[in-house]
Amino acid sequence: MQNNTKLYSIIYNFKNVLFLLVSIVIFMLSYNNGFFWDNVLFASKMGNHLFENSIFNWTIPDSFDPGHPPFLGFLLAIFWQIFGQQLWVSHLLMLPFVLGCLFSFLNLHHFL
Repeated sequence: MQNNTKLYSIIYNFKNVLFLLVSIVIFMLSYNNGFFWDNVLFASKMGNHLFENSIFNWTIPDSFDPGHPPFLGFLLAIFWQIFGQQLWVSHLLMLPFVLGCLFSFLNLHHFL
C-alpha cells in the first residue's frame, strides 16, 4: 500500500512540474506578442490611462470604459510602475493566471 502512495506522490509532483514548465514555455513563446483580443477587454488601454494619469484615479474615459472597476488595468499599471512599461512585464503579470488555469485543468479529473 505504501508503494501506491509513493507512486501517486511521484506522479502528482511530476504533473505539477510539467504544468509549471508548460506555463513558462507559454510565457516565453508569447514574449513579444501583444494582447490578444484586447479590443474586447481594453486592459492595456485602461492600464495605460492609469499609468499616465494616476493609478488611483479610476475615472476611465467613455471611449473605453467597460462599466466595471479596472482591476486588471490597475494591476498592469502597478507592474509597469515597478518594472517599467514593457510588453514582457504585462506577460509576467498574466503568468499567475496561466498557472491557475493549468492547475485547475490538472485537478479537473477529481470532479469528473
